[in-house]
Amino acid sequence: MKVFPVTKLLLKNWMRNKSGVFFTVLFPIMLILIFGSIFGQSKMSYTVYIQNKDAFGRNPTKLAKEFIDALNNTTILKIKKLDVLTNPKDFVKDHLFRNCRVIVIPRGFQDNILRGKEVDVEVIGRKGDPYFPLVKEAVETVACNFNLRISRSGEVINVSSSFTTEKKVTTIDYYVPSILAAFIMVNGVISVASSTAEFRSKGVMKKVMTAPVSKYEWIAGNLLQQVLLAFLLTLAMIGVAKAAFNFNRFLDCYSILFIAVGAVAFCALGLLIGNAVGDVEAASGMANAIAFPMMFLSGAFWPVELMPKELQFIAKIMPLYYLQNGLRIAMVYGKFNSTSFAGILVSAIVFVAAAVSVTKWRVD
Repeated sequence: MKVFPVTKLLLKNWMRNKSGVFFTVLFPIMLILIFGSIFGQSKMSYTVYIQNKDAFGRNPTKLAKEFIDALNNTTILKIKKLDVLTNPKDFVKDHLFRNCRVIVIPRGFQDNILRGKEVDVEVIGRKGDPYFPLVKEAVETVACNFNLRISRSGEVINVSSSFTTEKKVTTIDYYVPSILAAFIMVNGVISVASSTAEFRSKGVMKKVMTAPVSKYEWIAGNLLQQVLLAFLLTLAMIGVAKAAFNFNRFLDCYSILFIAVGAVAFCALGLLIGNAVGDVEAASGMANAIAFPMMFLSGAFWPVELMPKELQFIAKIMPLYYLQNGLRIAMVYGKFNSTSFAGILVSAIVFVAAAVSVTKWRVD
């Protein structure tokens, strides 16, 4: 009976295929760990900023402090302080890097409550923030419990909401720049790493080296190819999104800059992997092991704030985090985010320098 020898042969062949092992075993395990860490938490929490205007100097009044403590004791809100001199709506507008929500406790909060007068606590956010209703509902629950404790005559604390004057961001507005950035990364890291390793294993690189082409020209040609492919992908995605979902955002100079630098950064990372790991399967496996966690952890498909603190830290050292945030801010709001650009530019410089360093340019 030849079934078992055939099975043994196939298993040995599978074990030699690094990419096959990755997608059969490691990739599903990786997804379980990532999705379980993000969505397996008993309760999600959302960051909110408190601006307390009811204080004596730097110390909040007794009731204002109790209200802040009650908000802080909820498992759904992560409280941070906002200076009273800061305009809360400008603060929300300026922080395009993430969805910000501000709870404003007005001046006279304690005095009005003690006199039985109504007090309006304002929750400020950005239109299109998918988690704003959850944040407001949590504040309303705290206010309701506070009302029951301090007043028998009915509602004293009202919760209102207001938004910045920016245009509303739809779901498709969020995902088009994110998915575009993710696949610029995939094309650069996985495709370039695999093709570079394959060129080396098949002797194509030896032929290139004998031609009048320098190492720097070869690397520059790869980078330019990925930049052109990135713009081709961009036009295709925008066209489909516009036709199917009425996507009405367009490329501007900021978007073009982010796409070009992002394509250079991830192409250089692919060249680094492909030249450092000579075996085609090993290079493909390593590229996949780098690209897919980066895709899921960078905030391209869900906000980073939903992740545990440990994963948030990991996300913020990934180049894709800066590309997808900067590209979204540029395409949706038409603004330039210097933090995002600095992150992806530094990544590009480091990866290009490393790719130049590991690329051997001699015929053995």
